Amino acid sequence: MPSEFELIARHFTRPVRHTVLGVGDDGAVVRPSPGMDLVVSTDMLVAGTHFLAGAESGALGWKALAVNLSDLAAMGAQPRWAVVAAALPDADEAWIAAFARGFFAAAEAFDVDVIGGDTTRGPLNIAPTVIGEVPQGQALTRAGAQAGDDLWVSGTPGLAALGLQHRRGKVSLHGTAIASCLAALDRPQPRVALGLGLRGLASAAIDVSDGLLADIGHILSALRPRGRHRIRAPCRRPPSMPAPMPHSRSTACSPAATITSWPSLRRPSGAITSRRLQRDSPCRSRGSATCARGQPAN
Repeated sequence: MPSEFELIARHFTRPVRHTVLGVGDDGAVVRPSPGMDLVVSTDMLVAGTHFLAGAESGALGWKALAVNLSDLAAMGAQPRWAVVAAALPDADEAWIAAFARGFFAAAEAFDVDVIGGDTTRGPLNIAPTVIGEVPQGQALTRAGAQAGDDLWVSGTPGLAALGLQHRRGKVSLHGTAIASCLAALDRPQPRVALGLGLRGLASAAIDVSDGLLADIGHILSALRPRGRHRIRAPCRRPPSMPAPMPHSRSTACSPAATITSWPSLRRPSGAITSRRLQRDSPCRSRGSATCARGQPAN
């Protein structure tokens, strides 16, 4: 059986493009670009909680990095580096090789250097950490929204959840819905290009990963001054917006919503449906909620 060091050398050591010193030492050495702040994020994926036991390892490798890069995208950061720590129940080299291929495919797609990590034996658990760059003072945060801002949602929230329920046999999807929902579940696309384009346009942003209303609630809780607010969205569909998918129960509402002060309301309410802010963007699926003053470009 190969040792940990042999597995790392064989499957996780690749050339780097913007790193001073990569895999092979006690630590990596990186040098931020001049005038840049660093944005750091980590999301852990645990078997049975964040993915099904028996998930295809190549898809899991892609997903493990992609969901972390989605946090950088929501902050307007350009992804640069990643490290990955993993607990594995056994040293199944075929599984590890496929996982590495998926992980590095995502790294290549988004110009990320994989610069280190760690492995140990234990229940399956994948914990990447990603680092990105953003011009000083230009990171998108949750705290910039104000009453009166429009709320925009990118992507199509709920596709991955539908894909999971289909795979569990709890719902039955048909036709193109199967492919689109399973792609969102297995190979989410972090909206990096969109995040970069929203620098200087959006007042606040958040990665939608805990559910649309829950994540909008995080933006509302960061509003200053504190108070109760509501989301208002007229229930109408503009001609350019496609009708809901046949398996969707959501109402068809305008993609623009507005945050307003509402002192008697205990929690955010209102109907919000999603729409791609940039229909030609290469970044699709995992979405983000964005607040902006004025109208973002279509």
